[in-house]
Amino acid sequence: MKSLSFEKLNKNQVLASKRWQGIVAFLIVAILFGSEPAITKQVIFSVTPTALVAIRSFFAFIIFLPWMIKIVLNLRPIQIWKNQLTRQTLNLNVLAEETPQGDWVISKALLQDSCLLGVLTFGGYFCLALGVQSISANRASFLLGLCVIVVMLLDLVVRKLFSLRIFLAAILAFAGSGLMFWEQSSEPLIGSFWILAGVLCEAIVLILLEDIAAAHHALTLSIVRQGVATIPALIVAGAELSRQIPAIQANLLPLFYLGAMTAATTWLIVFALQTLTAAESALIQGLEPVFGATISFLVLGEVFGWRGLMGSGLILTGTTLAILTQSTPSAENID
Repeated sequence: MKSLSFEKLNKNQVLASKRWQGIVAFLIVAILFGSEPAITKQVIFSVTPTALVAIRSFFAFIIFLPWMIKIVLNLRPIQIWKNQLTRQTLNLNVLAEETPQGDWVISKALLQDSCLLGVLTFGGYFCLALGVQSISANRASFLLGLCVIVVMLLDLVVRKLFSLRIFLAAILAFAGSGLMFWEQSSEPLIGSFWILAGVLCEAIVLILLEDIAAAHHALTLSIVRQGVATIPALIVAGAELSRQIPAIQANLLPLFYLGAMTAATTWLIVFALQTLTAAESALIQGLEPVFGATISFLVLGEVFGWRGLMGSGLILTGTTLAILTQSTPSAENID
């Protein structure tokens, strides 16, 4: 009996540790996402949206390339060839040998999930690039913070999930985003609509990852997802990339930063959602307007007024409420 209790305690401690690792991972995501509108705004003056998305996606995939090579070298047919060479026997028809699905690093389910996530990821990148053309990076950050509300609505409509704690925390986060949004001057609505479309893409990604992240290796899913997102980005940019070479060279450092940020957040989100729910992750991501406003001020000199300060305080309060009052998942539920 004592042994069972001790084992249960250890499981709960492991789960609590993984949960806090997920929280820290998403805090890093919020900081990196907060820098995204400001850096994108800096580049979009000289690089077209399609070229920006293509180069950003390409750099992200290049960063993943060493792990991609490792995945390819671990595919089942190549492992069979290695074993045959070790045994000094050679069977040319290696695919005729039994190849259980679990021995493949890239499975059919992984490809299906990655394709859906990759298309949504590309859509989010493209909408952000179009949106920041006509609105400030500050305002874009505030709008991206509304991902909290969109995720909650999707949870309520699609899965019929409702949590009073999450609802109250989301109200605080939404009120904070509203105050920060109110502070901005009048700008074209079309830019806001593009950003909101990007928010919808990101919210759907979080909802999907809550269900599928634990079923795949985090790094493998991230790499294949990024590869899928890179293909349409390069196709849409097409011949425009050759005309944009001088502008790309002039903005190589911020473009590489966007690529590195994309690779890091793609993996961190999958890692975090193996222990957190989509609603909790979106609430932590609600800190993005706070980081975004600070970075926009440092990079672009955009002003952060008293409404912005009040709004950031509400967002911090809502996020803290969601994190600290969430009970640790029990070992029985995980089992």
